[in-house]
Amino acid sequence: MTNPTIAVATLTKPVLARYMDDLIALEQLIVAELGTLYDEHPWGVPEFEMDLPGKWDYSWCATDTDTEAAVGFLVISRFGDNLHAHRMIVHPKYRRHGIARNFLERHFAKAQAAGLDYYTAQVPYDNHATRDWYINRGFELLRNDTLTWYLRARESTDENAGDHLVAPEGRSWVVRYAIEAFTPSA
Repeated sequence: MTNPTIAVATLTKPVLARYMDDLIALEQLIVAELGTLYDEHPWGVPEFEMDLPGKWDYSWCATDTDTEAAVGFLVISRFGDNLHAHRMIVHPKYRRHGIARNFLERHFAKAQAAGLDYYTAQVPYDNHATRDWYINRGFELLRNDTLTWYLRARESTDENAGDHLVAPEGRSWVVRYAIEAFTPSA
């Protein structure tokens, strides 16, 4: 694919309504591609429409301006002075075009301006590629005390297993990024 022209917008309720079919299709595509390395249960309309604290301020949608199709999204919620990623997907044909980086740069700039502290994400335990993607971008893998911080901050009943979480739905890594450390790229 030659360089597509990508537009990124805040994932507001009207943007969600416009691209709902595309977002659901992306979820299904990624679940088919990655299975439990992503999530066994793709989101549908109820999950996408669920109101979460901060979701409509800190989530993003990427579209191909030529096809007018959604090609990626990042869904976020806020807990205290922190943000948590629930979903980040880029269509396989649009990977390596800087969409995820664009999401994070916009996201961190907005969060930094609001004085927020951390961005966190849970990664399925067997998904080493995604865990490493985050770590290679300066994210910290939470362990022991920092994992306890996460569980308390999120009011989670998951079990701290030292370097990962154990929950009824499976094990996961947790990564964290200090928003104050963000420096926009040139």
